[in-house]
Amino acid sequence: MLSHRNLMANIKQTSDVLNTQSNDVVMGSLPLFHAFGFTITQLLPLIEGLPLVCHAAPSDAPGIAGAIAKHKATIMFGTSSFCAFCTQSKGASTDAAKLEDSSCWGREAR
Repeated sequence: MLSHRNLMANIKQTSDVLNTQSNDVVMGSLPLFHAFGFTITQLLPLIEGLPLVCHAAPSDAPGIAGAIAKHKATIMFGTSSFCAFCTQSKGASTDAAKLEDSSCWGREAR
């Protein structure tokens, strides 16, 4: 179980590593039922005051890429398998390349 203090520490550490700026826009497509999706793609933008663009279908790589381009998202998080899926999908790699910071955490993609 994560405490409130754990959540806030994770958010602060991630924000510090990314050196988030007030003009950053976070692209959120990870499910909120997962601790990583909830903490980093939901709470971090709220706590840091960053705009958050949400996309409900994490397997819709072209839709996510379109949202990145439309809203000029600069930060996106994902698991390694999710990032591999997005970069290998047709029509997604061009718009996703516009991200300034993208982090893929987790086990090695296969």
